[in-house]
Amino acid sequence: MKIRKIFTSCLALVLLLMLCPKNVLAYQPASHYVLMQETMKSLPEGSLIKSAMEKYPDIAAWGANGPDLPLIQPRQVLGYSPWSDRFHYFKIGSFAKNLLQDALAAKDMKRISFAAGWLTHVCGDYACHGIFVNPESGLYLIDPSGRDLHMSLESAADPYLWVNKGGFDSSDYSDGISDCFAEVTDIPFDTFNTSVQNIYGSCPSTLEEKSWCYTLMTGLKTGVGYKYQTYEEANDFLSENNRRERLENSFDSAHAHVVKLLTEAEQGDYSGFTDRWNIDVGLDNNPISSLTVTVHTGNEKRGLLHSEWAGTDDDVYFGIETKDGETKEWLLDKEGYNDFEVDDIDEYYLYNGTDIHPDDISNIYIKKITKHGGIGGDWYLENLDVNINGHSAYNSDIKSWIDEDNSTWKDSVDFSNMDLDTEPIE
Repeated sequence: MKIRKIFTSCLALVLLLMLCPKNVLAYQPASHYVLMQETMKSLPEGSLIKSAMEKYPDIAAWGANGPDLPLIQPRQVLGYSPWSDRFHYFKIGSFAKNLLQDALAAKDMKRISFAAGWLTHVCGDYACHGIFVNPESGLYLIDPSGRDLHMSLESAADPYLWVNKGGFDSSDYSDGISDCFAEVTDIPFDTFNTSVQNIYGSCPSTLEEKSWCYTLMTGLKTGVGYKYQTYEEANDFLSENNRRERLENSFDSAHAHVVKLLTEAEQGDYSGFTDRWNIDVGLDNNPISSLTVTVHTGNEKRGLLHSEWAGTDDDVYFGIETKDGETKEWLLDKEGYNDFEVDDIDEYYLYNGTDIHPDDISNIYIKKITKHGGIGGDWYLENLDVNINGHSAYNSDIKSWIDEDNSTWKDSVDFSNMDLDTEPIE
């Protein structure tokens, strides 16, 4: 029965990816594999992490592509992938640390290999986006106009790094990547999910995770839903706008960073891990580099016939006000998803991009703007949670209706006595 479910899930996913192949260009297994391989070579002799990666490089390959695996699920066609979002935007340092620390404590070579591979992905995305991609395409999180270029840059990087950093022949690019991965059944998803549960409070099912992996392998082996670019095409594309130099610099930066982090971690030093990482943005030394707002819509009813539910189809904004009167607000909206339905708990990863310090914030607010003539607009806000740089800054049960007569909820805050990790990232 489980095999049938996995097969059916994979078939459905592959068909969806065939309909919308551009959605898979954002994850590039060869680039992440090469960074993992070069990291393994550079770790010091006698390192347990190095030995684990050398023994199980095919499991490290899965870890090196781990944060992108949740992209392979049906609603990603519509831009909705909650687990990939969490792995890229929320408590990234805490999760990578927990995964690696527990694996090292257990001296489990498969788990160590997978965890080390995962960290290479974090550092790879962090440097690739910050140094190579974003200077030309803008931030994927906030600039839809640059997303096609973003994916084209990453697609061209794949065969280029395969040859010039990995030392492989260009003719092996489309035929050789799938051979670098272990059997899906060898991936330590059970202990991986323990770390996911520890950090995020829930986790995907192992069946779901395996379906992501089977679908990726199908794409790599058949080319269905995965577009291979020739080395010549990639090299020509990268010859413009200083792209090749930026790509080389980003790879070298990621390589040096992850080798340092892994070497220090094996000695018990995890001080370099931080939840200020946002691997879509890259280096961001503004005081608030990671901002997550979680909204819980209640399940209340009201109205003449007690038939008006708590959800809303109106636009909802989260905003901050500073002591000197400056304001900044964000539309809370996820692509391909019906936000603010009854009893839903929705996470929003917001890009700040300003030098506003938490100490300067005096008020936070939620504002609702009427759409559709006010039909289905009344909304019951149950709870609001604000996380800054991986730390809980605000959590309160609001338990209030937001409607035409009361369209804005506001509360005063004082973050000055909280340790919210606002120092620049080294």
